[in-house]
Parts: sequence; C-alpha cells; structure tokens
Amino acid sequence: MTRILAATDPLPTNKPIVVTVGKFDGVHVGHQELIGSTVRVAKESSALSTVITFWPHPQQLFQPDESVKVIDTLEDRIKLLCATGVDVVKVQPFDQCFAGMTAESFLSKLVDDHQMIAMVSGPDARMGRDRHAGSAELSSICGRLGVRFEVIEQVGSKSQMGTRAVRESIQEADFASAVKALRRLPGLSGEVLHGKKRGRELGFPTLNVSLSEDVVLPPVGTYFVAVVFDLNPHKIHLGAANLGVRPTFDGAEQLLEVHLLDYDEMVYGQKVRVLFCRKLRDERKFASADDLVEQLRCDIASVRSESAIDTSLLHPWYCT
Repeated sequence: MTRILAATDPLPTNKPIVVTVGKFDGVHVGHQELIGSTVRVAKESSALSTVITFWPHPQQLFQPDESVKVIDTLEDRIKLLCATGVDVVKVQPFDQCFAGMTAESFLSKLVDDHQMIAMVSGPDARMGRDRHAGSAELSSICGRLGVRFEVIEQVGSKSQMGTRAVRESIQEADFASAVKALRRLPGLSGEVLHGKKRGRELGFPTLNVSLSEDVVLPPVGTYFVAVVFDLNPHKIHLGAANLGVRPTFDGAEQLLEVHLLDYDEMVYGQKVRVLFCRKLRDERKFASADDLVEQLRCDIASVRSESAIDTSLLHPWYCT
C-alpha cells in the first residue's frame, strides 16, 4: 500500500529510497514508464520507490497572472500515482523557498537526510533554481554524491504523448488521443450538488457535479459518459452529460449535469468521477422546453446504442 506524505510529512528514514521527481500532471504514459522504472530499481535495491510531485503547478509561482489548467486535481493525481504501485508519494510544495534551491542542494538533502541511493529521470528533466540542471548535470551531481542515476527513454513524441498534448486533446474533445496518452479515459472528479432540479422537471433527473476552476475541461456540449461513485467503485453507470450554461433557460454559470441511465437516487454530497467517452453534440439554445426534451430523448437513445466500455480504461476509479 502506498504511503502518502503531505507537505509537512518527512520522507522515510528507515530504509533507502529511490526517487523520481516532477509535476506528474495527468500521470500519462511517460510518467507511468518513469515510475515503473523507479519501482523496478527500488526492488532491485530493497529500497522504497518514491515519487516527489510538485503542487501547486510551478507556473502559478512564476506566472501568477496566467491561468494554469491541470489535467487532474491533486487528490486525483495522488490516486493515479498510488495506482502505479509506488511505495511513497510525497507532495512537495512548490514555493519560493523550494524554487530557489539548487539541484545539488536538493539532492544532497535527499542523500543526507533520507538515504537516497538512486534517482530515475526522464530524458528532458530539468531541476533546481532557474531549471539549470538537465540530465547531464543531474548525472554529474549524482555521481559526486554516490547515487545511481538512470534516465529512461522518451515514450512516444511529446507533441502527441506529453502533458500539453493531453491537455489540448481534452480541450478539443479528442478523447481517442487522450486515451492513447493516458491509457485511461479522461475525466474529472466532483461532488454532487443541489441544483435547480430543472432536469427532473423535464423528466430527465441529473446529477449536478461540481467543477474545479483549475482543471482543464472539454468544450461545452453533450457527452456520452461513464460515471463511478467513490462509495461504490465496483459499479459503472452510463449516461449523457451536458457541460455548458443551459442557454435554453438563459443560464450564465457553467455547469456539468449528468443524466444516468435507469438511475434516480438522491446522492447529494457524494463524490463521483465523470469519464468522457465521446462527444454527442454541441450545446445550443432550443426554441422551447419541448424541443429540448425531444433532443434529450435522442441523446439518451445514442447512449443506449453505444457498445460496451473497455473497463480497463476506467482504472483506477473502477474496481472489479
């Protein structure tokens, strides 16, 4: 079982550690391979495989006026990291103090205080104040410290498999590309909130799911989705979700409303994961509520006609 360490929790000192460091936004295939190598090296050395992940995103420190959209919340990132089988996940606050450290100071501290015996890195990793240390410098520093340094090969092209590519795929509703890079369906987690119950009045009760302003979203529209409740991760619910402002009713606030097939339970306050499978249509303003109801019937029919979902793409939210 993975040990999760918050900002104030120290890394273990009872056993040597093998470390990989980075943002790990999205925990895409490159991250998965990097962490897999870290786990392998740690097992070879009877050490603890350790992921140090930065939060908040460094751009929030260096470019505070620019909006930063991440692929997953910190809570979801931790869940994804734990699913890799790593021994320890440490959340490292990315603040002025940490950003000002040199790579050598940071790595020396890991060696002196926490028995780091190896570090695993990606080919384009950069670390330390002003990102001054690349792979060559990190290898040199580790050599001086008596630490094994291993670099994994690039997994696919960054233009297709990197964090930015995943973010852009989600923003364009290109879920096939996102799945290729993530090895899972993209989605978001939120809490079921009380809404205006407009869907129930129309005969299509919906879950009003909270949205995080920090998480990247697909474009407004209606989607075929799979939903997993945190309290019951052994069951998958299919449905149609509308992401938008409800223009038919002159709405202004962006909402995520999910109608689940054959489901009408009160689950306010519960946390859910909404996974995007396919875009059904753009959001538009209908001439009347009756026209909207007719379209909703078509949306539900489209969802019912969909083929079975590959449950391996729901990991780690769905547990068999």
